[in-house]
Amino acid sequence: MALIILWEAQVVDSAGEERTCVGQHHVIVEKPESFFTSYPFQILPKERPPIKFTREEVTSEVIKPAFEVLTQLVSYTMKHKTRQTHSFQQTRVCLLGVTLMLQNNSEADVTVLVDTSRAQQRLSDIQDAAGQALENSTTGFSWVGQTQRQVTMTPKQVLELSLSVSFSRPGVYNINNLAVFVSHTNDVSEMTLQKQTRPSVVSVLDKGHQ
Repeated sequence: MALIILWEAQVVDSAGEERTCVGQHHVIVEKPESFFTSYPFQILPKERPPIKFTREEVTSEVIKPAFEVLTQLVSYTMKHKTRQTHSFQQTRVCLLGVTLMLQNNSEADVTVLVDTSRAQQRLSDIQDAAGQALENSTTGFSWVGQTQRQVTMTPKQVLELSLSVSFSRPGVYNINNLAVFVSHTNDVSEMTLQKQTRPSVVSVLDKGHQ
């Protein structure tokens, strides 16, 4: 004997939603007074990979300091004799040692480039405090030795560099015409010329005309 059983049930799924399910079963009865048991059908949940939370990096815009600030990151002065006597009859060139004092005024590491390669083309019209133009002839003096020197300075560091300048004739010269470039980033191509300091005057006298 075959029995057809129609059924209806209210069930709650894994998402917490309640719904009505209907169905039918076919039961074959071979003997009267037989017992049958229907076991529930269990749906195993699907395994899902663990959820990973990734933090999106927000790139903050780099604020570039003002140009006036960039031109004063490093200050510099020169230490040398202010009066030099030389016999140009014996030796045509007079050499003078100069100490360039560099001071990092910032709170960060900076890269400094000292350039004397085109010094005679810069700032030849600087005047002294009295308003009198100082002699700065392109043939009167020149820097000798290494024309470019690059150094790295730590915050607030003071550094000394040894330079040499040569004079070919007597006169009063402002030798502060070299260039100091500074970069406060890793990109040395973005260097800024530092603000010029006060004149550095040397009087060169000839022994033969004293």
